[in-house]
Amino acid sequence: MHLLFHDQLKKIKKKPFEWFGLALIVAVVSFTFMTVKPLSERLEAPIDDYLIQQNVEDFHIRVGMPDFNYLSGSQRFDLYLMMDLYLHPDFVGFNDRTASPYEMNQITVYVQEHIYDYPEAVKHLYNSMIQRVTDQYDITFELNYALMLEDDDYYFRVLTLNDTINLPYLVDGALPEGNQIAIFESFALENDLAIGDALTIKGEAYEISGFVYAPDFLLPSLRSTSMLYDPTVETIVITSFDTMLGFREPFRVFYQGKGDFSALAGTFDITQIMQSDWQVFGRNMRMIESIVPQEYNPRIVAASFESQLTETFVTLFLGLFYALSVGLILLFIKRWIEHQKEDLIILSKLGYSKHQLARSLLMISMSLSVILVLFGLLGLYFSNLTFELYARRYLMPHIPFTVSFMTLFIGFFLPIVFINGFTYGYCLTQLTNIHKTQAMTRKKMRFKMRYLTLMRSLLLMFVSVLLLVSFLGRDLISDYQAQALQGKHFESMVYLNHFDDTPRTEGEVFLYGNINLVAVNETFLSDRRVVQSYGFKPDQTLYRLIDDKVSSNQLLESGVVVSTHFSVSEAINVGDELMVEVFGDRFTFTVVGVSDELVESALYFDFETLNRMHGFTDQLVYNGYFTNEAVSSAIGAFRIVNYRAIVEEVELLFTVTNRVITALMLLSSVLALFMFYYFIRGVLFEHLDTFLTLKAFGYLPHETFYVFFKKTFIEVFITYIFSFGLAYLFMQFALGYLYNALGFVFVLNIPYAMVFLGLVILISCVGFITVMVHRSVSNLPLSLVLKKA
Repeated sequence: MHLLFHDQLKKIKKKPFEWFGLALIVAVVSFTFMTVKPLSERLEAPIDDYLIQQNVEDFHIRVGMPDFNYLSGSQRFDLYLMMDLYLHPDFVGFNDRTASPYEMNQITVYVQEHIYDYPEAVKHLYNSMIQRVTDQYDITFELNYALMLEDDDYYFRVLTLNDTINLPYLVDGALPEGNQIAIFESFALENDLAIGDALTIKGEAYEISGFVYAPDFLLPSLRSTSMLYDPTVETIVITSFDTMLGFREPFRVFYQGKGDFSALAGTFDITQIMQSDWQVFGRNMRMIESIVPQEYNPRIVAASFESQLTETFVTLFLGLFYALSVGLILLFIKRWIEHQKEDLIILSKLGYSKHQLARSLLMISMSLSVILVLFGLLGLYFSNLTFELYARRYLMPHIPFTVSFMTLFIGFFLPIVFINGFTYGYCLTQLTNIHKTQAMTRKKMRFKMRYLTLMRSLLLMFVSVLLLVSFLGRDLISDYQAQALQGKHFESMVYLNHFDDTPRTEGEVFLYGNINLVAVNETFLSDRRVVQSYGFKPDQTLYRLIDDKVSSNQLLESGVVVSTHFSVSEAINVGDELMVEVFGDRFTFTVVGVSDELVESALYFDFETLNRMHGFTDQLVYNGYFTNEAVSSAIGAFRIVNYRAIVEEVELLFTVTNRVITALMLLSSVLALFMFYYFIRGVLFEHLDTFLTLKAFGYLPHETFYVFFKKTFIEVFITYIFSFGLAYLFMQFALGYLYNALGFVFVLNIPYAMVFLGLVILISCVGFITVMVHRSVSNLPLSLVLKKA
């Protein structure tokens, strides 16, 4: 029996290239599966663990600064007493019932500027507002404070320590007490810090009590900080409320909630997070800036989202490759047996049973199994390395390296059993019928030709779709960055807590505010949308709405301009009529343009028009300004936006996913072309008699090439055109999935030059493969014709 195995080993050595090709396919498929599958499992494990153990919020409410317009009479009276407003000379005899909008704004400005000097006033004001929601719905809240500190090149997001909701995930050490702090372990490692060391912030030293993991609950497109994903200079600092007050910086107020979110605000999707009328829960709720569900916190969902996206891609394309690989193994085994047909007949006559011969042919499948295991283990190693990249970027708690039984079963046990079992069974079937010859009828020949044509077209289409998807998605992020930054000639966008009418020399001013979208084209909406509105001056230069032209802002004098994000989310186009409502008054505008804004859903009005809509008729006021300075904090500012940082964060969000998918697509394309080579070679050997006969009759190489491969190039062209439609639909589906999941709007620009280049590349690859196959067959000796005869 050992002689049979020795004989098979010699035959493998005679044709190493064929064995190497098949081994390469098995290796790549095994490596890819064992890299991606355990990665997705590990990504979900720490996130699920965090959500359960740390009692992570179901949603959070970020409240804005107090506004006298939305306070009740008792709340105004309480603020008067707690802030000693009745002693202030500017407000002696102030009557909120007869005050003008300008006078109401003046007292609002004073309260906002000094409210943080009275922490008890903050609690009293907002707790009473939230208590109404707590009493009405089965929801619990915990008050949390946050502030952003910039100290030299370091950024610290300071959070107060919670008791019940959003408990910090303690990685090492202990939670802070008194004047202690807890920070990210990744930040400590990058800056050579250990537990017990002192971290200096704003000139004060704070003892590090422990390392924690706590996600930043701010959506990138709505964030008010500069926190990115750089653990070398950025960290969360968890401490007590008293320690936070010691920084003497304005802080933000959050109410983190647990309970049925749908009971509070209905069923939400990404377009409604900032487009809902919170006043339905009470007059004070107009001071709420945002209500954000847990599902839209990228620091929690992005890792799982990326793993799901990658796993979906792998399931779709790698699954197809499993099927194609099985087909290739079938062709390989079939050819391998047919090439040994004469040898097997002789061995059978010498007394070897068909079971012994079948076991000897297992030499091929056993060697493939070894390759599968080796590259599967290599895939597990790279899976761990990739997880380290994710963990570093998302500041995730590290967990031990584990692989589920199902992954090992699907990745190792199942393919090994299948390859060897199928090989043995197929060999027995062929050996049973080894002396039988089946006549090829015309019907069978026609079916076989159509089958081969279909398989060839499917392979070409698969390669084409992968190639086109890579080209269509190649510049997606850079296109997003270019369009999102187009027309924005400022460094910082500063949102103020109050209205102002004093001239500013450091930039250009604008007016903003939430307005209700009531109807579109005279069709009233079932639920009103609250949309961010901006008032720009026609001669504005730092923010240019359309095509980076100053003249585009002059369109505001004849109607309203909508952002691309709003146009996509609400299906609004130029020429539509929008009815909006501001403080009970309704106005109708015609959409005169769609701006290049991808980050935010917004409506843009003329500066004077938006002033009148808000009731300011005696003077023009603003509550925001653009500046070319890099601003991290400003007096009276509640949010400072750096667009460049936002679009860079979007790129960071998809960096690892893009790398994984690009690698998979590259490997898939190479494998598909490799399989195409074997397929073409097998088809040509199927017609070897015809080829050699034509050669014997004096046909030249280019003539035989034309006879056998002229249809192939026609199929390449037709398949590529059809694949372009499939790739475009796939990209539109993927972008729609991204928008529904995370709210990012991407614009798909078709790179026609790259699409044409793809066709050239595909034709070149097919041409190279067919020439290689043709030359290998052309070098066969003509004596084979006599042997066939």
